[in-house]
Amino acid sequence: ARALRAKSPLTRMTSDSKGEPVYEVFRRFRSRGGRPRPEMGMMGMMPPGERKKHEHDEVGVQAIFVGLYTGEFRQARLDSLRQNLLLGGLLLLVGTAGFYLLFLAQRNRVARSTLETMELYNASLIEGMPAGLLSLDAERRILAVNAQTLEMLGYRREDLLGRNLADLVQDEAFTKKLAEERDFIEQSFCWHTADEKPLPLRISASRLMSHEGELLGTVLILRDMRELQAMEEQLERSRRHSALGVMATGVAHEIRNPLGTLRGFAQYFQRSSEDSQAQEYAGLMIREVDRLNRVISELLQFSRPSEVELAPVDSSHLGERIRILMADEAKARDIELKIDCHDAPEFFQGDFDLLLQMLLNLLQNAVEATDAGGWVTLKISRQKTGVEIRVSDNGRGIKPEVRRSIFDPFFTTRKSGTGLGLAIVSQIVAQHSGKIALEPVTPQGTEFIIFLPQENGQNNDS
Repeated sequence: ARALRAKSPLTRMTSDSKGEPVYEVFRRFRSRGGRPRPEMGMMGMMPPGERKKHEHDEVGVQAIFVGLYTGEFRQARLDSLRQNLLLGGLLLLVGTAGFYLLFLAQRNRVARSTLETMELYNASLIEGMPAGLLSLDAERRILAVNAQTLEMLGYRREDLLGRNLADLVQDEAFTKKLAEERDFIEQSFCWHTADEKPLPLRISASRLMSHEGELLGTVLILRDMRELQAMEEQLERSRRHSALGVMATGVAHEIRNPLGTLRGFAQYFQRSSEDSQAQEYAGLMIREVDRLNRVISELLQFSRPSEVELAPVDSSHLGERIRILMADEAKARDIELKIDCHDAPEFFQGDFDLLLQMLLNLLQNAVEATDAGGWVTLKISRQKTGVEIRVSDNGRGIKPEVRRSIFDPFFTTRKSGTGLGLAIVSQIVAQHSGKIALEPVTPQGTEFIIFLPQENGQNNDS
């Protein structure tokens, strides 16, 4: 009845006699060329009113049903549902794995960033340390070294990394101490630099252990003691100088007046005596009194140094004055005196009289230490931050065991020396805020190197 009334197809789900699901599509259907139904003939015999009543019934209209079995479709739909569920599960699994991988990647990125920060921090900390650092593995091979260590030892980084410490250090005391496999702090040892110069160090050692107690390596902290030793020597020298100054001030006044009297009487006896031997003795007395006066003058100069009066010093004038004052003495000993001021600044700041005294002391020592036929050189040159003065000779040289004492007052290797010349030289250099160093000359000889800093690192050339 619904099919006959509906103008469009209808559908429904039903089942056959066996209970199999059937999907039906049905609609009204008009046959073509079929016989009229009996009641259509009867309509002609109906009264008009009755006939009008049945005119809405169409002739030959039927209903057609098409049924489709849906078992395979339902099975396909179930399979599709299973596939969709499986795919959804896989997508859920992949999504979960993706989120987990993203989490791991984020953790890895954070960990890598943290490690890079720690590495940068440790590298900056190690390189910025004021002391040297050596990191060793369990076999005592060098794993890490900072710039301070390289500067102290005079090596390049690639020369040390991977090298066994035993090949670098020949200090038996240090080797024995390290073999004890115990931490130690501020122990004194002596290593050698790349150019075989002694290097006094204070070393601290700290072992690195694993959680299982296994030795992973050792960290060494190195402190260069050269500057501290130089300061200690300077302090000791200053202490001796101070004590000597107090003594010299008191003694000089007590001796100088009697010496003047003795010299006057000796001159009187030398002039008034007709005995040649007496005149010779009187002359000897005068010379000895003069020598004592020079010693006392040096003592007074050392104990009460003249105040430095800085002024522009003409390099050429200074060199010429020295040439004039030293020419006769060098000529008498058959020694070639060379004075080189070609690279010197035209003017530099200093005290002319004190510098002249300093250079004369050095040159006189050099001339006395040089045999006939030798040479003595004075060279003044410009440097970036000051003036460098070199006094060198090819004489007998200074033995290594006495080099540390040559600037001490009253220390001398000459029978006729007072031991105050180099002490006064060191004092004058200090008064000019300079530095003095002693270097050997190959194959023999000595060279004193003096550096006098200039204000703002510039020399006055005008």
